[in-house]
Amino acid sequence: ESFDTIYNSLTVERRGSIVELRARARGGEALESAVDLNDPLRLVVHYTRSLYGALFIAPEPKRVLMIGLGGAGFHRLFAAAFPDSLLHTVELDPKVLELCETRMEFKRSERTPVTLMDGRMFVKHNRDTWDWLILDAFRGGFVPPHLKTEEFYRECARRISDRGVFISNLHATSELFYSDLKTIQAVFPQVVLFATRDRGKI
Repeated sequence: ESFDTIYNSLTVERRGSIVELRARARGGEALESAVDLNDPLRLVVHYTRSLYGALFIAPEPKRVLMIGLGGAGFHRLFAAAFPDSLLHTVELDPKVLELCETRMEFKRSERTPVTLMDGRMFVKHNRDTWDWLILDAFRGGFVPPHLKTEEFYRECARRISDRGVFISNLHATSELFYSDLKTIQAVFPQVVLFATRDRGKI
């Protein structure tokens, strides 16, 4: 199935029990998320496993903010592993949320709420603090530019708890990778990189 919105050109494809959500852009198609409906706690897309590297730094996340919903593969395992914790997601595109619920069987709860809003605006106006702040927002394989600036990262730093951690999904094969890394290091003095099995992702 294909869907066009003001933000994305989306494709949903099911193969057996695996449902994939992809975004089309610049003549190609990027995998945004995938879920195994028979085993929803399995992280099908490998890089989502590396997001849990945050446990090395902040092992007891009580409050987590995630920018970018995708197919909510990360969310199901987090909710099972940390049933008393809050995972609040901000998603720009209402269609992504709709497809996540109707095609990928994601069920929101009071512990996994979703706000439909631009991630940068949410971070700017919401005054809560977070143990983990995860940036995983993509549009056809590319992070929107306004979510890659030093100013935005400083807003994120102000929203992290004293021993909290900022997590970002980066494409190591992008021409902007080293610029992205330099920008992050300008705000966060301690940066740890985790390589993943997904092509080019860190």
